Amino acid sequence: METKLAVQESMGEVIESQANKMFGLEEENNFLRRNVEILLRENEALEKYGDQRILLQLLEYIKNGGGVIEAASQEELKVLRRKLEIANNRVEVTFNRIDAMNTQLEVAKAETTHLRNEIDNCHRIISDKDNMIHSLLHSSSWKLTSPLRAIFNKLRGR
Repeated sequence: METKLAVQESMGEVIESQANKMFGLEEENNFLRRNVEILLRENEALEKYGDQRILLQLLEYIKNGGGVIEAASQEELKVLRRKLEIANNRVEVTFNRIDAMNTQLEVAKAETTHLRNEIDNCHRIISDKDNMIHSLLHSSSWKLTSPLRAIFNKLRGR
């Protein structure tokens, strides 16, 4: 009986440890999902409200011979090109962050799957040990030696 309790306590600690790991990974998973959503919304905002589309159209117009550009317009064009570079850099950084977070998310999912498999395995081991203990406690030899165990327990003071 004591062995059964020790085994169950030991396995219970392993399962609790695995469950705590899995809970931590699920929290990290949720954190990464929220950040990916934020980055996607940021990217949508850049596409919808940024100068990028307008700047691309302007550069395309100029590239296709949109006419003679005055000196002031050349300065404006340089500013617009710089804004376009900045917008493109921000989009690239955003995509890089999304890729990094997707990678972290995949790692967290793999770890979560691994931990779930370990927990299932622990449950199977506990079930097998419970079945073994049950069959021992209900075996003929256990029943036949019951009086001897009772005498020894009284002699030991239990």
